[in-house]
Amino acid sequence: MMARIDIDGALALVTGAGSGIGEQTAIALLARGRGHIVNLSSRLAYLHPRTEPVYVATKAAVLALSRSLRIDFAQHGVGVTVICPGITNTPIVDKTRYLGSQADEKVQARSKRLFNRGHTPTKVATAIVRAIERDRSVVPVGFEAWLGWWFNRYLPLRAQQAIGKLPLT
Repeated sequence: MMARIDIDGALALVTGAGSGIGEQTAIALLARGRGHIVNLSSRLAYLHPRTEPVYVATKAAVLALSRSLRIDFAQHGVGVTVICPGITNTPIVDKTRYLGSQADEKVQARSKRLFNRGHTPTKVATAIVRAIERDRSVVPVGFEAWLGWWFNRYLPLRAQQAIGKLPLT
């Protein structure tokens, strides 16, 4: 777990918040009446490929929670943003346990190639800073994330049906 909390400056960086530190940080920001909470989700929060049901469900939950908290916390001067990055070049693929049809070596190799060409973590970090400065609610990062967000907002059922048929990994 990593935590960097500077309540005077209204900055809180918390990872691994399962132990309750995220809740404690939110309470502190609410008590101060200012600050900003940023949650990290994924483009898969609103694009639902058939191969990732559990991951999709967790990321959709982060998106829904963040949007709800934003409404609730705004009256207390605390902003909430959810970042939904597209494919980002991180070690997530190396740490993924593949099951079923995804366990095929060709599928895994394709995933690694795709993520190696992904956005840099710096691009995501820059989007986070900009989102805080502009008090944005939902921030897709990368072309594919923005395109998916647009499809989801304006063509939800058709977009989900089309996306569900694509081999995204």
